[in-house]
Amino acid sequence: MPAYTLGNASSGSTLLSNAGYVRPNTKTDGSLTRSIRPREFGPQGQDFARNSGSLYHFASGIKDQATITPASQGSQKRLATGAPAPPTSKRMRGLETSTNLQNLTPIHQIEIARRAAASLPVPYHVDGQAKAAKRVQAARAVDCWALTTGEEREEEPSPEVKVCLQEDDLKRCEAIQADLRKPQTSRIRCIECLKLGKWRVWKNNHNGGVAQHIRNHLTKEHRFAYLAMCERINYIPPNVSALKSPDNNVNEPLTAEGILRYLTEWFAEDDISFNMVSHSGFRRFINYIGQGKVTAKDLPDRHTISAKAAALSVEAKERIKKEIKHARGRVSCTTDLWSDDSQRSFMCITAHFHNGHRRQVNRLIAFRVIEGSHTGGHLAETFFEVMEEFGIVHKLGWITMDNASNNDTMMTELQDYMVTRGMDFDRHGNRLRQVFLL
Repeated sequence: MPAYTLGNASSGSTLLSNAGYVRPNTKTDGSLTRSIRPREFGPQGQDFARNSGSLYHFASGIKDQATITPASQGSQKRLATGAPAPPTSKRMRGLETSTNLQNLTPIHQIEIARRAAASLPVPYHVDGQAKAAKRVQAARAVDCWALTTGEEREEEPSPEVKVCLQEDDLKRCEAIQADLRKPQTSRIRCIECLKLGKWRVWKNNHNGGVAQHIRNHLTKEHRFAYLAMCERINYIPPNVSALKSPDNNVNEPLTAEGILRYLTEWFAEDDISFNMVSHSGFRRFINYIGQGKVTAKDLPDRHTISAKAAALSVEAKERIKKEIKHARGRVSCTTDLWSDDSQRSFMCITAHFHNGHRRQVNRLIAFRVIEGSHTGGHLAETFFEVMEEFGIVHKLGWITMDNASNNDTMMTELQDYMVTRGMDFDRHGNRLRQVFLL
């Protein structure tokens, strides 16, 4: 560290004042020399506590105004009388590491910056990812754009044009995208109304406000189609509990396809035999409530219902495969064995994952009959077939099952299946055991 002397003001020296800060010293020949940060003194001579964030120095502790001038190497004067001068190497090191005080920021600018930082509002914070996703999906109104489409016409078109529009609407609903957007056309048309032969359009207000009118229309006029689409795109309506009330009114035209679909869904939901349509009592009941509009002759036979059930199953399976394909992160599974009244054994597999809308969903992906003994190898083979069928092998997470001994063997066999195909899988690390609380 270079030596400094207190003396009278001379050429090139900088005067210390109560409000100023120290500049580098200038030699008599005009060249600049580096300066170090001097000690800071309080009013009674004590040192101020140094702060790494401070960019200024007080000089109010010096009672008599004095200057700091660099001493020449030939004759150095020390503040402490008789104190030896430090070696030349240390003096040079101090010069090289000293701070250029010309670049220091005045104190009033620092205070202005601190006040500006304190005036900033508190950042908005949402507790939990679910609340944040709920706010985002409410703002986007994806439930409205799933059953509507862009339209430029206000007047109802001809029947031929309606048929073409219905075909386009059918293709659009089959290839519905996860990321739905508001149409940029001048008007928005209801897809479900056109199925009923009606023409319903809204003026597209690009500044907002039309989504609520569309949602009210869908929930009132097309409740079940609206709920089915919300389930398909994994959207939770704001008043979902009220929409799922026991009101089972169906506002759809009476068609042969509608009769087949509703009968098939009823038989599947309540586990009713397909032979029900052949029972004379059921056919008389249909003749009575049909009042001539629907008779027993309009009912499909059991073979038609069986084929429709298989078609609906394939449709649901393909929809789940697309969900899993676009899942965020890994897909975990729970599995267990179940027996019916006839002592037939089934393996039930449920997939758990976050879909493209960041919503956690649970999907039943398999209910397979287990023929023969319930060995671990047989269970592992069936489980792995389901994983391959739904494209989960490369993103399989944890598997939850009970503590049966055959499940231990199943995980060992499953580890061999996965490792053979180059997957990172461990029979202990990828398993979660069930815990029963008494």
